[in-house]
Amino acid sequence: MSRSTTSDTRIVHLQTNQRDAVPPSKEGSVDAPKSTAVQSFFLIVNNVADGSPMQVLLLTAPPTCSLSPHHKPRLHHHQISMRTFTLCAMLAIASAISISPIVIKGNKFFNSTSGQQFYIVGVDYQPSDSTDPLNLQGLQRDVPAMVALGVNTIRVYQSSSSADHTAAMNYLADNGIYVLVDATDPNFSINSAYPSWNLDIFNGIKAKIDNFIGFPNLLGFLGGNEVVNSNAETIAAAYVKAAVRDIKAYIKSKGYSIPVGYAATDVDANFDLQQYLNCDSRDNSIDFYGLNTYRYCGDVAFNETSYTDLVRDFSSYSAPFTFTEYGCNQVSPRVFREVDSIYGPNMDYFLSGGFVYEWSQEANNYGLVNISPDGSSISVTQDFKNLMGRLANINPDRTSLTAYNGSTSTVNACPAYNADTFNSQSYPLPPTPDDTVCSCLNSQLACTTFYQNATLAYANATYLNYIAQDVNFVCSSNASFCEAISSNSATAKYGMYSGCNSLQRAAYVLNQYYQAYKESYGDIACTGFQSSKLVTPSANCPNGIVAPTDADTSVTGLRKNLRTLRPKQLSQHRRIHSA
Repeated sequence: MSRSTTSDTRIVHLQTNQRDAVPPSKEGSVDAPKSTAVQSFFLIVNNVADGSPMQVLLLTAPPTCSLSPHHKPRLHHHQISMRTFTLCAMLAIASAISISPIVIKGNKFFNSTSGQQFYIVGVDYQPSDSTDPLNLQGLQRDVPAMVALGVNTIRVYQSSSSADHTAAMNYLADNGIYVLVDATDPNFSINSAYPSWNLDIFNGIKAKIDNFIGFPNLLGFLGGNEVVNSNAETIAAAYVKAAVRDIKAYIKSKGYSIPVGYAATDVDANFDLQQYLNCDSRDNSIDFYGLNTYRYCGDVAFNETSYTDLVRDFSSYSAPFTFTEYGCNQVSPRVFREVDSIYGPNMDYFLSGGFVYEWSQEANNYGLVNISPDGSSISVTQDFKNLMGRLANINPDRTSLTAYNGSTSTVNACPAYNADTFNSQSYPLPPTPDDTVCSCLNSQLACTTFYQNATLAYANATYLNYIAQDVNFVCSSNASFCEAISSNSATAKYGMYSGCNSLQRAAYVLNQYYQAYKESYGDIACTGFQSSKLVTPSANCPNGIVAPTDADTSVTGLRKNLRTLRPKQLSQHRRIHSA
C-alpha cells in the first residue's frame, strides 16, 4: 500500500511477476549490464461497497531497494518516498528468504549467520477473530501488510499447544518475520495474588515449548506477562524466576538454546523486579527483559516524557531490553513520535526495538488494521499510516557480533528483601516441579481426589468448588496438614510437594487428614468429604523412586499436633463425618 491509500482499501491478494528489463544503453560504456531483474507487484483491491475488484495497480520495485541480512527492505536514502518504501517492503514477500536464528550477546540481539545486530520492529498479534493467531489463512491475509509496514517480528499471547504450526511458521519465515511466543496463557500462568510454581503450569509451558521449538524464526519465549503489578505482588517474583530457571533448563535438555524473557508492567515495582530477574546466575535469570509501556503520548519531545527515566533505569542493564508493548492512544490517531527515540540515538544503544500494540482493532482502540466481518480482508487505520511514516525513516546504530564486547555471563546483584517494596527472597527459589516425585506420592495415597484425570476435574466447576472447600477445611483445622504443599517466597520456605499439580496437592492434604483420623472414624474420615475417595495404594513408586517424607508432616507428627486443637475444632471434625 502506498501512503495515499485510503483506509477503505482492503488487501485481498498480492501476486508478483518477474521480467528482464533492459536499461537504456549508456553511450561509451562497456560495463553496462545487459539486463536487470525487475520485480513487479499486482495489488488487487476490493470495492468497499460490493467486494468486487475495483482496480489493479502495477507497481514496479525501484532500484533503491535491497534486502538486508534480516530480509527487511533497507532504504539507501533517508529521503526516499513512502511509495518507494512500501514497494521495497513488498519486495520481501516475493523473495526466497532463508531466515537465521537470533542469538544474544551482552545486552543485544544478533543474527546468528550475518552477525549483524538485530532490532525488533514488531507488532503484538492476537486477532480476536481466531482462537490461535498462528493460522495460515489469517496470516496470508495480514502478513503482506505487515511486510509493507516493515515488521520483522510478531508477538503472540495465546497459541495452541497441540495445533501444527509448521505451515504458519514457515510462511512467516519466508516473509522474514520472527515470532515471540508467550509460553504461558490464562490456563497455565502464575497467579499474582496466590502465586505457585507447579506441574499444572510447567506442563502447560512444556507443551507450548515442544510445539514451537526447532523453528529458526522463533525469537524466544516469554516466561510470564505482567505477573507483578504492584509492590504487594512482588511476592510472585520468586515464582517467575523459578519458572525462567526451569524453562531454560527444559529447552537446554532438548538440545536448543532459545532466549527466555519476561514482559513486565510499567509500574514502580519494576526497578527491583528487573534486577531480581537478572541476578544470581545466568541459569535462573532472564535472557531478555520486556516492558509493556504506554508513557509516551502524543506529539511531544523526548525530553518532555518519562522515557528519560527508562534511560536512567536500563541504559546499563546487562541483558537485552525491549518494549513488548508500546503505543499510547490517549491522543488519537497516534502519531508514534516515540519511534524516533526507540530506533534513534536517544535509546538505540540499550533498547532493542519493540512491539506496537496491537495489530487488529478491538474495543480498546489500539488497532493498526480493521478486519472485515467475514475475516477475509483488512483495512488500514490512520494509526497504520502514521506508523509506516515513522518506520520508513528509522536507522538505528548497529554493531556486529564480532565487534561487540558485551558479556553474556554478567548478572546484577539481587535486591534485598523488603516487606514494603519487594517481598521475594532471592534464595532458595521454589523447587522444580517433578512429575516422578509427585506421581510417586500420588501412588502411595489411600485417600485421594475423586477425579484423577485433571481434564475431567478442571472441567467440572462444582467439583473444583468441593475440592477448594474440603482442602480449606483441612488446612484451617490444622496448618501442619498442609505444610508440605505450602510455599512462601517471603520466608523462602517451600514444601516438598508444593510443585505438584492441583489434584495431587489436594489428595495429599485429604490423605493426611484420613491417616490422622481413620482409627477414630474409619473410612468416613476420607469418604465424608465431597471430593475424595478411598483407593488401594500402589506397592512401589515408578522407577523405584521412594516418596520423600517430612517428620513435621508425618502421620505421627499430625497426631501429636491434634492435641493442640481446641474442642470446638474437634467437634467440627466430627460433624463433617457424621453428616
